[in-house]
Amino acid sequence: MIKEIDLSVTPDFIHNYDFLKNQAVKKLHLNVNEINSVAILKRSIDSRKKPVFRLKLNVFINENPKDYKTEFNFTPVKSDKK
Repeated sequence: MIKEIDLSVTPDFIHNYDFLKNQAVKKLHLNVNEINSVAILKRSIDSRKKPVFRLKLNVFINENPKDYKTEFNFTPVKSDKK
């Protein structure tokens, strides 16, 4: 099963996979062994006070993410005004 969750993390932990996995365990009230993988779907910065990353994660519960693909199609932010 794939669950989608939202987390807020400080910039120190944004690339720490184990931290993200442990936060997902706490949020979903699961055992660590039940989560096979965590994938970041969306990442945004909230810098109103102390900078915090808002993450949207896919959590793979008793499921392998081998068939799962995340593809980002970024469009250039360029103004063609003349």
